[in-house]
Amino acid sequence: MLWLQRLSKFVLVLLISYILFTPALAENTTKITIIPEKTEVNVGDTFNVTILTNASISGYNLKIKSDLPIINIQFPEWAKLTKNSTIPSCNVEVRAVDLFDMLNETAISLNELLKLTLKATKTGICNLAVTGRIDNDDGSGISVFSSLEIEVKPKANIIIVPDNYSTIQQAVNAASSGDTILVFNKKCNEVVKINKPLTLKSSGSEVKGFEIYAENVTIDNFTIKGYGLWSNKVGILIKANNVKLINNTITDFDVGICIENSNNNTITRNNIKSNNIGIKLSNSFGNLIYLNNFDNTNDVKIENSESRFYSPHLMLYEYKYNNKRYVNYLGNYWSDINKCDKNGNGISSWRYYLERSGLLRNYDDAPLMKSFNNYKLLKNPISPLKFKGKISIDDPKTLLVSGNHVFVIANNDLIIFNKKGEIIGIKRNVGEVSDLTLKNNVLLLINGYNIYMVDVSNLKKPKYFGEHYLSGWSGEIDAVGDFAFYSYYSESNRKEILKVLDISNLNDVKESIVKNVPSKYAYQIRIVMLGSFGLLSVDGGDIAILDFSNFCNPIVVDKMNFNVFAPNIYCDGNHLIHYGDGFVISKLNICTNWIDVETNDIKILDFRANKLEIIGNYMLLLSKGDVVIYDISDLSNPKLVGVEYFNARDIFVYDDEIYIATPTGIKVYAIYGQSKPVAEFNYKKSENKVSFEAVGDYIKYEWDLDGEKKEGKRIEHTFSKGIHFVTLKVTDGNGFTNVKTKIIKISNTNFP
Repeated sequence: MLWLQRLSKFVLVLLISYILFTPALAENTTKITIIPEKTEVNVGDTFNVTILTNASISGYNLKIKSDLPIINIQFPEWAKLTKNSTIPSCNVEVRAVDLFDMLNETAISLNELLKLTLKATKTGICNLAVTGRIDNDDGSGISVFSSLEIEVKPKANIIIVPDNYSTIQQAVNAASSGDTILVFNKKCNEVVKINKPLTLKSSGSEVKGFEIYAENVTIDNFTIKGYGLWSNKVGILIKANNVKLINNTITDFDVGICIENSNNNTITRNNIKSNNIGIKLSNSFGNLIYLNNFDNTNDVKIENSESRFYSPHLMLYEYKYNNKRYVNYLGNYWSDINKCDKNGNGISSWRYYLERSGLLRNYDDAPLMKSFNNYKLLKNPISPLKFKGKISIDDPKTLLVSGNHVFVIANNDLIIFNKKGEIIGIKRNVGEVSDLTLKNNVLLLINGYNIYMVDVSNLKKPKYFGEHYLSGWSGEIDAVGDFAFYSYYSESNRKEILKVLDISNLNDVKESIVKNVPSKYAYQIRIVMLGSFGLLSVDGGDIAILDFSNFCNPIVVDKMNFNVFAPNIYCDGNHLIHYGDGFVISKLNICTNWIDVETNDIKILDFRANKLEIIGNYMLLLSKGDVVIYDISDLSNPKLVGVEYFNARDIFVYDDEIYIATPTGIKVYAIYGQSKPVAEFNYKKSENKVSFEAVGDYIKYEWDLDGEKKEGKRIEHTFSKGIHFVTLKVTDGNGFTNVKTKIIKISNTNFP
């Protein structure tokens, strides 16, 4: 065995030599992506997949191997020279050349290579793999690989009662997993036990009860009725996950629906009435219960459980009571609901609290004023969002985009990407950051009681710059120029304390209390600067006006009161928007020494939003993961476009792109047919005047110089000593606008 030991030692030496002396391979920056990332189809179905790349290329030569036959290939418009091997086939070669150089490399955009149509000819997990070579515009070529997992499910059989079987239980016993049972009997005197994934639908058949012991069971449109005074103890017993109860009536039981040790079940559009207990939840979590009618002695009984009693997303609906359209979460109708609907949208203005179970809370956040059949759900209109690409990262929470880089907080780390989705640098363990901003190549990260500062002047190696300990816990911060604002709750004073930070020198951050600010609930800070005035959200919906003529000592000059909890604010110079539990738009008249607010131009929309972004003529509101889109061409009358369901954690607009942080990564979108003009200008000092010149050619240039209005591509203005705000608003031929503000500091009135 000595020769074997020597051979092993020789192989080990070769391996170490290879690792130590072989040059590292260059990072593969050109990649291909297959969408959808994962797909489920039924056997016999045809479906499409699209192959894209993140680079501007001159052509490709790809081999595609699939467990399912490829029956059609569609090349994009740019591919003028194309070739593919014979189809249908499970092994296909494809070639294409960008003959007229139609592909352009733009930020995060993905270029389409080809679209495939496949047919699901067998069941199980099937795979599709793409390999080959992509030729870049610079003449270089690179090998690529990507794959897709396809789950092909068996096509469900349909069993009819009484045609195929005389009873439901016989049909259940004979069915295979995934089958559908249609019941046409008027009355079935049986308690049906289900122990396999099935769908049961009826035309309104009456049964004595269901016992469900298998996942992925659906019960649709049955009447489950007890006899006598609760002679049947339970109408539907659920001891499984992912069960759906839809369009049923459950009545005359001791317990209408009993859910035990079961999670993630959905109960919707059911009439649950005349029971002792409508629903009983025991050791069960994550159940979704919405759009039901409750009228029982005790509607809900909860034992060590926590579930959601309103819709998982914002919903578009028509309220039949007044035939108007709204967007909101939809809860349940409770027979003892408080009949208070301030906004007339069919949703009670008061949260409906259910029975608590220890520290667990259960409530309906959007209780219905009338039975659920008065709310007609509407299809979502065509979205104006155009998908551009994705940055793959697990569980991002907070993001910021600046220049050509995307800063993301994920799993307590700071990760820096370029706009091609490639990682540039990482700073580990920055904590649970709730807000961040960029100041002179230093990121300010708000982490509870600290501002954690990271130097990103070298993006490849971000490093610790310093920390500043705040006077109290804060979740958000807002900065203007050399100053930042935050607030915290003071235990001693029992109120929110507003503070200003001098961040002109990040090595020595100083803070002081802003005096006389009527701040009681200013825990979400937003500052909007208008000339020498600042608008600050206070008291959870009221707005304080601060005079920043002396930036180091801002003075409160007025306070505007609104009857809505809306702590976040946005301003375009003509209108003030603040939002939260409500949504208020007010007309602004800005004078040289004063700001007048026309409160008669207020509109309130009743849904909660925690982030607002503007892109062109569209306003995006982030609400519990959903993104609500409004057309604000006329900001005094915003028009609802639709709702997109992203399960988003954060949203950020930069230039013409929308960055949305989802659990699986950062998705990037643009607006179809819209490109904002670039608002940028240069300035020069000469004698006692400053000359300004806008960059770009547009049809209108509007300037705001400390409240004084001017128009024109080139203007001049005389300033006094101090800090001044200059805002340029440009408008292009399509009516799209953009705004840019710069701070100019005048040390003296005698210019060099």
